[in-house]
Amino acid sequence: MDYTIYLTLTPYICFVLIILLIRIAPTWRYGGTKYLFCYFLAAEGFLVFNYLELLATVDATKIVFAQIENVCIALIPPFWLLFVLYFTGRRSWTRIGTFWPMLFPAFFTVSLLLTNPIHHLFWSDVQIVQVGSHRALRITHGILYFAAVILNYALVLAGLLIVAREFFKGRTIYRRQLFWMTVGTLVGLLSNVVYVFRILPDVNKDFTPVGIAIGAVMFGVGIQRHGLLELVPTPRSRLFDDLLDGVVVVDGRRRIVDVNKAAMGILDINEADLGLSIFACAPLDPVFDLLRSEVEPGTADVSVNTLRYEVRVSPLDGGIRGRKGAVMVLHDVTERSRMYEEIRTLRGILPICARCKKIRSDRGFWQSVETYVSEHSHAEFSHGLCPDCMSELYPDVDKD
Repeated sequence: MDYTIYLTLTPYICFVLIILLIRIAPTWRYGGTKYLFCYFLAAEGFLVFNYLELLATVDATKIVFAQIENVCIALIPPFWLLFVLYFTGRRSWTRIGTFWPMLFPAFFTVSLLLTNPIHHLFWSDVQIVQVGSHRALRITHGILYFAAVILNYALVLAGLLIVAREFFKGRTIYRRQLFWMTVGTLVGLLSNVVYVFRILPDVNKDFTPVGIAIGAVMFGVGIQRHGLLELVPTPRSRLFDDLLDGVVVVDGRRRIVDVNKAAMGILDINEADLGLSIFACAPLDPVFDLLRSEVEPGTADVSVNTLRYEVRVSPLDGGIRGRKGAVMVLHDVTERSRMYEEIRTLRGILPICARCKKIRSDRGFWQSVETYVSEHSHAEFSHGLCPDCMSELYPDVDKD
């Protein structure tokens, strides 16, 4: 009966998975979509080859299909974890130099599978049995099969723990996405646990392919209903580091407790300087008066090399013994200051000759209006004659 149910359900689930693959294929190059695509592809392969194994009439062909199935299922946990890491903003962890240890369970599983005829520790026995009208594989698992299963479970659970952590601290809109990710993964995981540990002894057929495929369909619900691939949560730590403005956080004792990358570049400090007094940071000297006792909200201008920054100081609750910390945001105002300086110069009182109209510069030189204005602004002059001067200088020229 369970084989009949399996053969009936599988074509429909395969079709839905193909639709999902087509749905996300155009977004392959966007972020973690490629990992989700490979996850779906491995799930589809697992389901298809398990289906073909049951339909095959040649015993050797059944065994080959079963081996391909195990390769597909070994690829699912690492692609699941890669997608979770990328989706939750831990993108540096997806680099091969960092992630390669996570590929060990897949290599371990495939290596045991290929060398099983030598040691028989993965599959200790393989038989063909008649189940109703179907001839099915009956596999007895060896001790290393369970070792491989535990390693793959560890990857799946690691991904679930990361998702759970994001679920409890994330926004509501992200929780909906994470819910479908979690449920989809748990369906596949629990269906495999039921089969591997024979929790339902009356069920002889391995429904893991169907469970994983149904879980992938639940991912599809998240994609369709909640924009799983369009709306990706970005960790606040990443936003903090990606700000163009420098940010410095100090505690109640005025020690530097956090800085973002922009502030490190502006103030020439690094993570080794965390814990030092903010008063040791010379470029911020104009701000120190706002930090001496209680933090006073305000702004101050500081110069670093040839650049000018507006530093906005805001109090930060949670300081020791009621003493507040502070957040300082450094915004580059170099260009704005230059423009203000030009405007201020031209708006000031200009010493001008009452007769020739020359203007005295700050250096004491008398310059024509054209020269002075050109040097203190971006204005340029073109020369001509107004109607009155034209009449005075060329009275014979027709005014028309």
